[in-house]
This record gives sequence, C-alpha cells and structure tokens, in this order.
Amino acid sequence: MMKTKRGVCAGIVFFLLFICGCGQQNGRSGDNLEIKNGDTIARQLTEDVSMNAVVQIPEAGLDSVERCTVRNQWFNGKEMAERAFPQIPESEWDYPDNTGQGISSSALYEGNLNIKEGGEAVPGMIYLGPGINISTDRSQAARNCFKHAILGIRISDIHSQKEFAFASIEEAAEEVDHYWQEITGLEGAAFFCAFSVSHEAILEEQEIMLKIEEEVGADYPIDIYEWDETDDCYDIRMELLVNGIPLTADPMLREDGIYVPSGEIRAIYTSDGIVNLSYALGSYEILKKDSVDLVSMDVLFEALEKKFSMMITGKTEIDRMQMVYYPIPLSPDLEVREYDLVPAWRFWFKTGEMMNCFYINAITGEEIVS
Repeated sequence: MMKTKRGVCAGIVFFLLFICGCGQQNGRSGDNLEIKNGDTIARQLTEDVSMNAVVQIPEAGLDSVERCTVRNQWFNGKEMAERAFPQIPESEWDYPDNTGQGISSSALYEGNLNIKEGGEAVPGMIYLGPGINISTDRSQAARNCFKHAILGIRISDIHSQKEFAFASIEEAAEEVDHYWQEITGLEGAAFFCAFSVSHEAILEEQEIMLKIEEEVGADYPIDIYEWDETDDCYDIRMELLVNGIPLTADPMLREDGIYVPSGEIRAIYTSDGIVNLSYALGSYEILKKDSVDLVSMDVLFEALEKKFSMMITGKTEIDRMQMVYYPIPLSPDLEVREYDLVPAWRFWFKTGEMMNCFYINAITGEEIVS
C-alpha cells in the first residue's frame, strides 16, 4: 500500500571566472544565475574554516526564487481518507470531533495495513487531520527506540551511514517523495537527511529502555518485539516543498516564545517499503508572491567570514549550501498561522564529528537568528 533523490564539481577555470564576476551586491542576473545544482563553491574563509560546498537550488534556477506570504491550513482528514485510501471501507474509519481545537475534519483508522503488495497485512494505524501519521505498530515501536536514543544522546550509536541491500538511501527517499505526493496531492518533498538503523541497534536500545523501566519506571508502556533483519531500516527526513523550495525541517522556538513551524516529513523505510510516515502540519496556501533580488556570492562570503571570525570551531568545513524557505510568523497568535517565507541559504558545516547548520537571508545577506 505504501510506496516512495536527489554533484558535479565545477572546474577551476569556471570557479575563477565565477569569483571575478561577483562584484555586484545583488540582482537577479549575473553571478547568481551561474550557480547550478551540483556545482561546488570553494573558498578559504578563515585560517581554520574552509568552504567546499555542493550547491542545491530549485530546479527552475535562482531566477525563479520568490518571497511568499502563506497561510497554513489543516488537511481535511475525511476527504483525504476517501481519496488516498479507497480500499478501506468508510465504516472502518472513525472521525474524531476536534472542532474545539480548530480542526474541521480528522480521520482515524486502526486495523491491518497492507504495506507490501502481495504481502501479509500487519497491525497499524492511519491518522489524518492537522497532520499525517501512518504507521505499523512494529515501526512505531522502533521509532520510540529512535526517540529514546536521541533523548539519551546515543543517536550516533543507533544511526549509521551503511546502506542495505534492499534499496539505496536515494531509492528509498524517491519512494517517500512519490508516496507523499500520492496521498496529499501536494507538489512533493525534498531530501533532507537519512540514516540507516540496524535491527541490532534497535534491540540494544529496547534493552536499555527496559532496564530503565525496571529501575525508575516509564512514562508509557514499552512494546517489546523480537527484532530481526526485516527491521533493518532507513530513518529518512524530507522537507515539504512550497513554491518549488524546501521549507526548512528545523522547528524552532524563538526567544520571544513564538514557534517557527517545521516542514519536516519523517519516514521509516524497510525491505517492505514505507512502514511509517509522519508530518505534523498541514499544507500552505500561497496568499502573495513577490520577486526578489538575491545577494551576490561576495556578500555571502562576507557574512560567512563574519560569522566564523566570532566562533571558536577548530578545523571546520562547509560542505553544503541549500536554498530553502525560512518561515517568519506574521503574528504571535498561534491561531493565525500566517507566515512570511523568506528565501535563505542554509549552510552545513562539520566540526569534528558534529554536523551543524545556520541560515543567511538570501535577500539581505544577514544571518537569521531565532
């Protein structure tokens, strides 16, 4: 039932020509239009910080980038259930009344799910409403182990970059994208990151959880499973595409207490396919679009040098720069749910074994801080 990609290094000659053309401060022509997906931007920023970043931009190019005003709206659960899951009889759905929470329609199914075509049906659930949660019981128990590892700062022990024989990470992410479009009717999802998780790692985390439960108790019952090779999986994070640009997957609580929403779509993929898919929010209705002038690479280099000159990082390399939307709430009232989607460059950098990222406003060249 459930199914679901994303460089080429620029030559030295191109790079020198590119740098020579970076004198203009901003504009929708010149240096910006020369950046293509897969290009590599190289520069020594400070004594310890280098940039060797693969570029990721919208398929339509940087000239297509717009600033948007959007309104978040919940999914209509009943309508989505009828369209995306016609094989489940209407009589087997529950329609919880969540109107008091501002949710006009949600749908809940608890029963057997046919994950793999021709495979055995397995227990699971589907919840459609403000967001989406589709999971088998077994995959949800595995996800609880992931969450516990994160809380215990053991995530590096459970996550790895190994690829399994049943699919590559790229193939799995493509299926997540296709399935997301199939059930939501939205424009798609962009790859954010993914890790492989072995059944041995899940079992080890389950044993840690059970030991803690024995010693101090647990906030919720722990579902115990005998994990095997069929539970080897990819933990995949995707980002919702809005107007052709990924909405950042990083949820944030600003210093003023205002919540910045996340465009994160999370999936677990096994040899059976997608066994778990979750997304917390609804779709985004575009109320207004504005053309923008993007700052040049020279301005970005200045911003990067300024940032890292104030940081003590040791040897650091920026290895990715991605065009994304950073949402700015237009009201402190959580009921309003309207946002200014600002085009931003997200820079990923590695210090030691730790990966971090930060955002620079692609219109002003200033760092976006929460």
